[in-house]
Amino acid sequence: MEVMKSFFNGKLTCAACKYKFHLTSKRRKCIKCKLIYCRKCSTKIESKRLFKPSQRYCLTCIKQQEIPKEIFFSNPEESNLVNKTTMIATRKPSLKRYNTVLPRKSKFKKEIQESLKLIKESPENYYKIYGKIGKGAYGTVYYCVNKLSGERYAIKSIEPRSTSHRDMILNEIILTQLSESKNIVEYFEAYENDEKLWIVTELMKCNLTRIIDKKKPMPEKVIAYILKEVLKGLISMHVKHRIHRDIKSDNILVSIDGSVKLGDFGYATQLTEENQIRDSVVGTPCWMAPELVLGLDYGTNIDVWSLGIVGIELAESEPPYFNEDCAKALYLIASNPSPTLSKKNSWSEDFKDFVDQCLIKSTEIRPQSNMLINHPFVDMIHKEHKQDFIKYLHTLNIF
Repeated sequence: MEVMKSFFNGKLTCAACKYKFHLTSKRRKCIKCKLIYCRKCSTKIESKRLFKPSQRYCLTCIKQQEIPKEIFFSNPEESNLVNKTTMIATRKPSLKRYNTVLPRKSKFKKEIQESLKLIKESPENYYKIYGKIGKGAYGTVYYCVNKLSGERYAIKSIEPRSTSHRDMILNEIILTQLSESKNIVEYFEAYENDEKLWIVTELMKCNLTRIIDKKKPMPEKVIAYILKEVLKGLISMHVKHRIHRDIKSDNILVSIDGSVKLGDFGYATQLTEENQIRDSVVGTPCWMAPELVLGLDYGTNIDVWSLGIVGIELAESEPPYFNEDCAKALYLIASNPSPTLSKKNSWSEDFKDFVDQCLIKSTEIRPQSNMLINHPFVDMIHKEHKQDFIKYLHTLNIF
């Protein structure tokens, strides 16, 4: 909380070296003395437990601190949620657990080099490109048709602003290509021509935002179906130690056949043995997890928080704090209790609990995606519920 408040103090300096923080400067709070430090005057101790947050100390306090073998959060206010989370994991035999061996950075780089193939031609040699159908984190998406086969695709055009920006685009291409799943938009090929990068993917009919904007009440089983499909996409990423970092209705794509898939990997990242957690602040404010807002270390379950926000969005047509300006929304996410469904009498106990589980503020207690798939709210959803979603789509008259 103090870290978030410090962004509104224009005169704040590091408690040790007196470096003056700028608006975008990262601040680190020592968990012992509670003062704010810059990166050089603080250090973090990693937990030995995979995907568990580290703890940060100033250089003075670290000398006095006996570091425990394993680091745990203790949050008495959420102790009742621990039992609920345990129940989710043990309600039925667990899915195949994540492979806890992360790839080495060198191995992942080799995989990138072997997979990344940029065609050094204009995509217009092979595709007829039509009108704009969307806009992603870094570029514009168009509808296109292959000139030989007549097959329809989506093509994303991005003009890199710098070398580092180009690297980020290549990261999107690679992670889209490597994250193959029936719940992730399929990647086909990429082009580089005339200082632009082009990414060809399967064509989906629209994003979830367009459906939500119709403001037609969505049956709870349709909500459950959508959330389960998104959850399956997240599991396929998380099992490979990848984080999407921008789960929101804009980036959840649907087709008339009832398919629900994750798209736009512009902010996605790969965890490695050398970098088991991340602390860079990226994403879209209303869907961002508190630890992301505060610039703390985080793992794959920031995507679970965003999924909970999507659940509220499906039920209430917009996410919490949607009408606030960016800075205030971030402040409220960090300082307020977790959001919940507002019209509680309109929804089942299972749906309310599912959202509550996703939006647990403690990263230690918040379930991982492969635990949440066993929650009764989505566990009850089967193949026949896809037809309920298709029928709902037909009532919207958007296709």
